[in-house]
Amino acid sequence: MKIAVDFGNSRVKVSYQLHGQSIDLDWPNRIKINSDNELILEGNTIVTDKRSVTIGVLGGQSAYTPKKINQQYLLEHLLYIQQMFPEEALDLVALLPPGQFIENAREFKEKLLGFNNMSGYLVKDNQRINIKLHINSCKIAAEGVAIVNNIKTPENLLKIMLIDLGSSTTDIVVLENIKGNYVISNALTLSNVNALEIHKLLKRHLNNLYPEANFNEFELERNMQYQYQGLVHKLTDHQSVYDNVINQLLAEIANIDEYFVILAGGGSVLLEASELFNKRVPNFEIVPDHLKIFGNSRGALMF
Repeated sequence: MKIAVDFGNSRVKVSYQLHGQSIDLDWPNRIKINSDNELILEGNTIVTDKRSVTIGVLGGQSAYTPKKINQQYLLEHLLYIQQMFPEEALDLVALLPPGQFIENAREFKEKLLGFNNMSGYLVKDNQRINIKLHINSCKIAAEGVAIVNNIKTPENLLKIMLIDLGSSTTDIVVLENIKGNYVISNALTLSNVNALEIHKLLKRHLNNLYPEANFNEFELERNMQYQYQGLVHKLTDHQSVYDNVINQLLAEIANIDEYFVILAGGGSVLLEASELFNKRVPNFEIVPDHLKIFGNSRGALMF
C-alpha cells in the first residue's frame, strides 16, 4: 500500500489512495512519555520494548524539529500508522524539508527501511493489539517539489519560488525547470517566521483590544476568524499587526520579482491577506484550500 507521510514540525500528515479516492489523515506530532502508574489513553498509546507513549497529546514533547528527527519518536509514529493498515505492507514516500532532503535523503531512507519488522503494540478497549512494521519500499521526496507536482502552473516557467508558511517554520524553495522537470536549486528554512508566531502577535493584539475577552492561540492556529460579542470577525482584518514578521521574511528573499511565487502551508492565507506582502510581491498564486495542509503528502503520492 502506497502511503505518503509528511513529518511536519507540528503535525504528522498522511495521504493514501483508497478505491480511487485520496484520503488524508493528520494528528499532532507530540508524544507524551507515560509513567508506570499513569492512565493510558486508549487508542493512542503505542508500547515498544523501550517505553510506553501516547501520541497526539497536548503538552507532550514535539517529535520533530527543523534540524533533527528523533529515531525513537519516528518508530512510534510509524507503528501508529501501521496499526491503521495491519494487513498491508507499506510503500512509504516520506517527505523532508528541502534543506534536509539535499543533505540527508539517503540516510533518512536507510533509517526508515531499518524499521522493517520492528514491533510494538497498541492499547485499545483494554486489549493489547500487536503491531509489526512491514515496510516494502521507501522513497524520499522534498517538500515543495511535492506541492508543485500537485498543482497546475503556467507552462514554460523557468523559476518557481515556493513559500511554505507552516506553524513552526517557513520553507523557501527555489525550483528551476530542467528539461521539463522542476529541481531544487536553493532552499532555506526560517524558524523565526512561522504561523504560530503570527498568531501570538494577533492574540496579544486582540487581548489588548478587548481586555474582557481571552483569546487562545491554539484556537487561532487553524481558524482564520474569531468571535466577539456574537459577531464573527476575520483575523486578517488585523494583518498590519504582523508586518514585522513579513519584513523578516522578505529580507531573506532577493530578487523575488524574478520568480513565479506559490504560497503554501496552513499560514499561507496570512501572507495572502497582508497588504505589505501584496505590495512587495504583486504576482503570486496560493494553493487551493484542500492542499494547504496536505499539499506535500498528496503530491508525494505521485512519486
